[in-house]
Amino acid sequence: MSVDPSPATCALDVSCPRKDLVADWWRCGLSADYMAAFLARHLADPSDAEIALSTIINELLECTVKFSLPRDQVVSLHATWSDGRIRVETTQWSSAAQVRLLRGWLGRLATGNPETVWLAHLEESARDRAHPSGLGLVALVKDYDAKLTLDVDEGHDPATSTAIFRVTLRAVIAEDRFT
Repeated sequence: MSVDPSPATCALDVSCPRKDLVADWWRCGLSADYMAAFLARHLADPSDAEIALSTIINELLECTVKFSLPRDQVVSLHATWSDGRIRVETTQWSSAAQVRLLRGWLGRLATGNPETVWLAHLEESARDRAHPSGLGLVALVKDYDAKLTLDVDEGHDPATSTAIFRVTLRAVIAEDRFT
């Protein structure tokens, strides 16, 4: 298969109710597989790229579901390939506590060695099983050199009169990581 070397752009969006992902966790993987297959067709080695992309997208989507409010909401997944980079974004509503946890993970990853963060998290999880996992985020940085960012916009939940936050979690991976 020949791949067009031009800086073409391809994008795909998937949205689904959070409750459907929670009720059937397998749907995270199915969504990731679909998006990965679509994006990988544009890369030099589609079959290896598809496996890696599916893992990346699945980890990001699972993390999004885990760090989102347990309410009736739609989780959005957006992926693009352009300018030599794959970008995957997820968007959901989260609580202030969930935002703090996500910022904590990204802060640790930005300032620490991913291997050290990985080992520290495994030890912490062994001590406290109730600790929400962010290990998938560590794996994205450690295994795929992903650049992770978080955009947070404050909103208001009229049903509970509390602040809620629109969160976009983004992973950017260089295309050459898949060659």
